[in-house]
Amino acid sequence: MFQLISEVRDGRFVVNQQLLSKYADLLTGEKVLVTFEKFQPDKSAQARKYYHAGVVKPAAKQLGYDDEEMHEIFKLKFNKRMLVDRTTGEVFEVGGSTKPMKRGAFAEFVNSCIRWVSQAGVRIQSPEEYYNGIGFDEVNQTTI
Repeated sequence: MFQLISEVRDGRFVVNQQLLSKYADLLTGEKVLVTFEKFQPDKSAQARKYYHAGVVKPAAKQLGYDDEEMHEIFKLKFNKRMLVDRTTGEVFEVGGSTKPMKRGAFAEFVNSCIRWVSQAGVRIQSPEEYYNGIGFDEVNQTTI
């Protein structure tokens, strides 16, 4: 499968013609499916780092879990999916993977995690605080 990201200007697609020709050459004589959808950027490495180091880690520490357990709790709470045991028909709720989440869905997921732990009295630094290196005293829950 090939994917091209294009921009639409004045009702026309702006694409890399050389790349488009290369793909067309590879598929000559084949039927192809062309799908149009609004582009949604992937989450950034910075967003993933903030979630794991700036949200999961302090929440886990303050609530008494290890990082993996906290991540699993967040997934089950805010990214639930259902699996069916094909032999018995029993339905299980599991935490879905965050890997395929695009930027908007991931931001919503992270914000839900932050709101939830804040209800338990856990203070999570904002991304700005986290990346600007503002210290945080987890014991007294105050900015230092």
